[in-house]
Amino acid sequence: LKMVLTVGSVAGLLITSVMLYLIFTKDRALLRCLKQRNDFGAGGMAGLIFCLLFSSLPREMSMTVQIPESLGVMINLVPESYPVEMLSGLLISLCRLGMMLGTLLTYPLTSGRWHQPRLKWAVVGCGVAHTAALVVFAAVCYDWKTPTEYPGRAQTARLLTLLGCQFIAGIVLGISNALVIMMTSRVTPPSSRPTVFICRCVLNCAGTGLGPMLSNAVRYWQLSASPPETVISPGDACAVSVFVVAVFGALWLASFVLLVPTSNDGVPVPFGAVRGPGSHVDLGDFLTGATAEEKEQKEAAQKTIFVTGLSLQTERAWLVAGLEVVTAMVLEQEYEISSRDVGFAIGSCFMVATPLIVL
Repeated sequence: LKMVLTVGSVAGLLITSVMLYLIFTKDRALLRCLKQRNDFGAGGMAGLIFCLLFSSLPREMSMTVQIPESLGVMINLVPESYPVEMLSGLLISLCRLGMMLGTLLTYPLTSGRWHQPRLKWAVVGCGVAHTAALVVFAAVCYDWKTPTEYPGRAQTARLLTLLGCQFIAGIVLGISNALVIMMTSRVTPPSSRPTVFICRCVLNCAGTGLGPMLSNAVRYWQLSASPPETVISPGDACAVSVFVVAVFGALWLASFVLLVPTSNDGVPVPFGAVRGPGSHVDLGDFLTGATAEEKEQKEAAQKTIFVTGLSLQTERAWLVAGLEVVTAMVLEQEYEISSRDVGFAIGSCFMVATPLIVL
């Protein structure tokens, strides 16, 4: 099974890379945009766009890297009589809940005219807070004294700290993710938006799969570097994995500071000025001669699209979040598969699915 999943993952990534290459080469507007220079930031427009796109990798990895070890971490933190499975799911889902709140908190930053310095430093601040939350999470999660039996009472302080770090990390991820998406839209030609956001979806899927696979690699390294028959604590494996993701996030943040301009002049706008959510444009209606009935039909269609998309994302979030946590728990408890193999199995499934996202 491992061999099948490995071959499938490699084949999926290779097929996805070829498909994305073909899509990019046919998008002439995007190729022209990538060749533009940018005197306000290193790397030109190519560095700017790819930096914004690759924000998905550390973000998604930070939310899924704990999945293989979350059940074991909870077993070590609370007595066996506690709802360990529920707490394991809560540990993962709190980041997503915080992300929802963070997205809502983005509105004050994005209302009004485009202000590139404010948005850039908001992303930088969120990146620093996210890295700090991951480092604290790793430090608290690490088992400095590995327990030999279930504790007599819950380690409340450690548990609350881990849950708090997850929630704070989710909030800042929600803010920075919304701002990065807006920045990506601003610098992408209108005809190239499908190409860019297909690539973004593929990177989201890859980051979601790389999180559990990183946990698998960390536990394999710990086992190979330790004496034979050494038992690796789930807290140790989870802490090292989260710390590695924090390093990846810090490296992306450094590239963001280097490649993303700080001034409005440094970000070309291929489709005109970006207006805030509360502004109205009457000039287009005047030029097209739209009637009141046509305006109402257009507004009704926009509301339908918005509500439909919101419903789809809500259902998708519930389904994916439940499957991620429950699948790991069932494989570990019912089938007695080690958490190391669980991480590899879950992560490889996302790698195999990447060509389907491009399609």
